[in-house]
Amino acid sequence: MAEPQGADVRGDAAIEWRLAPGSFRQIDPILIVNPPDDRAFVDAVRLAYRSGARTPEALRRALQAAYPDIVVRPRDLAEELFAAWYVYRDGRWTPRASSRRDRQ
Repeated sequence: MAEPQGADVRGDAAIEWRLAPGSFRQIDPILIVNPPDDRAFVDAVRLAYRSGARTPEALRRALQAAYPDIVVRPRDLAEELFAAWYVYRDGRWTPRASSRRDRQ
C-alpha cells in the first residue's frame, strides 16, 4: 500500500485532488488553514496530518500544546463532493499580516 500523501493544505495553493483508485471518492480533506501566511502554523498542520492526526479532533489535539486556541471544524455543505476542514490558529478567522499592515 502506498504511503499517504496527506491533505492539500490551502494557503495560496490551488486545490489538488487525490482520489481513491477507481472511484470518485476523495481520500484526504482539503485543510483550509488560517492565517495562511503563518508558515510555521501551516507547516505544523501539514506535519500533524501526515503524522496520523486524521480526524478534526485528532488534528486539534496534536496541535493544541503549541496553539492553545486552535479550532478545527469540518465544512459540511450539502451536495459538496469533497471534504474540507477549517483550521483556525486563533480559534477564529484572522486576517493576513499584510492585510493588517494595509489598514494601518
